[in-house]
Amino acid sequence: MLCLVCLFWTIPFGILALLFPKYRNDFKDSVKCFWNKITLSPCDVKFDEKMRAKIVAWIGKYNQPTARFVYKHYNGIFTFLMLLTIAYSIWLVYVWMFPACTTEVCSI
Repeated sequence: MLCLVCLFWTIPFGILALLFPKYRNDFKDSVKCFWNKITLSPCDVKFDEKMRAKIVAWIGKYNQPTARFVYKHYNGIFTFLMLLTIAYSIWLVYVWMFPACTTEVCSI
């Protein structure tokens, strides 16, 4: 099964790894996890489970019921966020490529 959670975390950790050395191991783990899921290899990193534990622990400090909900529906939540991000990116590209013209002549 394709791991959208690993792909979702690869993008922000890639950006953070360029700026902060603290996130480079997380970036390497997320890329390795995603590659293992694509090639249908057994995932030895368990990156998605590690991120789930970190996020649920952080949310659990503030709100236990929300942490339980996130723990139960973690893959669904991040699949939804990934699809939402893709849809928003497509919309931004569309708006950039085809701006709304308020005058008769549009300059592109």
